[in-house]
Amino acid sequence: MSKLRILHVIDHIYPVLGYQETFMAKVHSRGNEIMVITSDRHAASIFDANRSLLNQRKLNSGFTIEEGIKILRLPVRGDFEIFENPWLIGLERAVIRFKPDVIISHAVVNLTTIRIALLKSRLPNTKIIFDDH
Repeated sequence: MSKLRILHVIDHIYPVLGYQETFMAKVHSRGNEIMVITSDRHAASIFDANRSLLNQRKLNSGFTIEEGIKILRLPVRGDFEIFENPWLIGLERAVIRFKPDVIISHAVVNLTTIRIALLKSRLPNTKIIFDDH
């Protein structure tokens, strides 16, 4: 079987805390090329509850590897967040540049997922999975 290019898209990811998105990305990285696109910050509510583990709310944008996962942290436009849903600058460009075979968009009702759905016409061979839990 050939290697898949799997892209996880989530507004906030917390590798140090675990959560489903981290575990899925780790499992998908076995034999596939994966990347996570997320914001350059932690959600205020999660950060407040986990300050001792997360250290700071706003992080550097750009590529990092956290817990063995390739992560692209995008800046948030003007600190624009509605109910902890940020507007990620350069989201569409980053998704298209990665050329994913599969996109897993975490959360159904948010700005990022709507933007991913609108990309489908530009990525006709890409399968998109919307995950909400």
